Amino acid sequence: LTALGHLDQYHYLGVEANDHVIDIMGLDESVHVLDIGSGIGGPARYISAKSKCRITGVELQKDIAEYGDELTQRVPGLADRVKFEIGDI
Repeated sequence: LTALGHLDQYHYLGVEANDHVIDIMGLDESVHVLDIGSGIGGPARYISAKSKCRITGVELQKDIAEYGDELTQRVPGLADRVKFEIGDI
């Protein structure tokens, strides 16, 4: 997960924002999160790795969602908790 580094966090405040979300939402292994507009899934991977929650990302662009899946497969233990779907909400 750390090998992807700053390239995996395309949002303001980086991992600090993710840590804040984990804290204020009380995320743990009992929670399933819906990430709308998930992109390549950096926040989803980070949040799931730290909190053990399940995350389903929904991304409009097929190639971006597929790339998110590919990156997730590279991180041991996350493929069973982080999934990506192609869709429009």
